[in-house]
Amino acid sequence: MHIDLAAADTQARHARRQAEHLREARVALLSYQRNLQSHWKGEEMLHIDYAVDDLLRMLAATADDLDSISSDIVKVAESVRGNEE
Repeated sequence: MHIDLAAADTQARHARRQAEHLREARVALLSYQRNLQSHWKGEEMLHIDYAVDDLLRMLAATADDLDSISSDIVKVAESVRGNEE
C-alpha cells in the first residue's frame, strides 16, 4: 500500500487550520463574556459565566487535540512511508 505524503500533509494542515479557527472563536467568546460581565450584573451571570467558562475550556482542549492529531498524521505517514521503502 502506498502512502501519499502530500495528502497526509494536506490533512494535517487542515487540522491545524481548524484548531486555529477554534482558538479564534475562543478569543471572540472570551471577549463577549467580558462584555457581558461589565454590562450585566444579574444573578444569572454566575450561571452564564460557568457555562461560558466550560465552553472556553472545551474549545481550548479541542484545539489542542487537533494540533496533536495533526502532528500524529505527519508522523504516521512518514513512518509508513519509511516502512514502504
